[in-house]
Amino acid sequence: MKRMILGISVLLIFAQNGFGWTNKEFDKRIESASGKVWKQIWRCNKAANKINNKKSDPRICEKAITLIKKYPEESTSLPIAQYNAGIIYYFSKDNKIKAYENWYLSARGGHKPAQENLEILCRDDSWACK
Repeated sequence: MKRMILGISVLLIFAQNGFGWTNKEFDKRIESASGKVWKQIWRCNKAANKINNKKSDPRICEKAITLIKKYPEESTSLPIAQYNAGIIYYFSKDNKIKAYENWYLSARGGHKPAQENLEILCRDDSWACK
């Protein structure tokens, strides 16, 4: 039951962020990765989706980023965690500098929504593009 719930949650995370895997690929990831990493990625995504809630803590995503870096097989999840950290910093903490840093790293990892957010940030705040 836990695997099914965790699996559904993780699938929702990646479907939401434009990443999709076959069932076989997903099962391989669940077996090869620490459950701790996936749970933290899920917490990070959940916190980022509560952007109207000023209580979202960016440390949740920072912890996910740290855990992902410990598991090289999970490196494809890094841009998503960085993107979500940027969302929390920007909307919940009103910290555009930390949001920029995280979105920049995520965009370098090829995450399209982060690239789009950087373009918007550059258009609205010229300091971000200098």
